[in-house]
Amino acid sequence: MDLEFTINNQTLKRTDNTKPVNWSDNYLTLVFQFETDDWTGLNKYCLLRVSGELYRVELDNDQVTLPVGVLTSDRLIITLYGSDNEDYRITTNMVSIILGKSGYNIEDIGDIPDIEDMYERVNVGTLVYIFSGNEDDPILKTYWPSSSAPAYSETDSGGNSGDSDATNNGDGSSSGD
Repeated sequence: MDLEFTINNQTLKRTDNTKPVNWSDNYLTLVFQFETDDWTGLNKYCLLRVSGELYRVELDNDQVTLPVGVLTSDRLIITLYGSDNEDYRITTNMVSIILGKSGYNIEDIGDIPDIEDMYERVNVGTLVYIFSGNEDDPILKTYWPSSSAPAYSETDSGGNSGDSDATNNGDGSSSGD
């Protein structure tokens, strides 16, 4: 996915409306269009600042593909400079890119069971909770392996004890035998 920018003299401006998400790796590309001749013939660099760390990347065909190392925060700040490697340098303003939160976190990956493990658990009768909604509004809707399994071992949201005859129907209601 391309994030597009124009550079007019020393003004760097983002021109696209895409909403990038953090933790992507080699997926997001910064694409720069230089509108003025003052950048012609210069070595062009992008400075990437994330969580206080600064990285420098030389532009390749006026583009930079972003590795995951610079996409681990909720914000990426970029600026450009061009140089003839002698006594001439042109710089731009900084642009902040807001990164949406991903559900992926490299530190958590080791804890995620694979689908075969989940299948084995279901086959041996282990109760599996299925969540829907989002992190701000999670919804416990379905119970596996059967919908008549009690939702909680203690008091459920309907005030019933998990060892009573009441069955949680998955929609906040319960029914007795």
